[in-house]
Amino acid sequence: MEEKKTLVEKIKDLSIFDSFKIVWFLMIFVVVYYVFIAAP
Repeated sequence: MEEKKTLVEKIKDLSIFDSFKIVWFLMIFVVVYYVFIAAP
């Protein structure tokens, strides 16, 4: 039972990390886009 709980927690952590990764990717994409627009 404890092992299953840790597995669920691991999956939850992974999901949160994945969401954070997506947010970071979006932020970087926006910054790059902004730089490309501001450059010219």
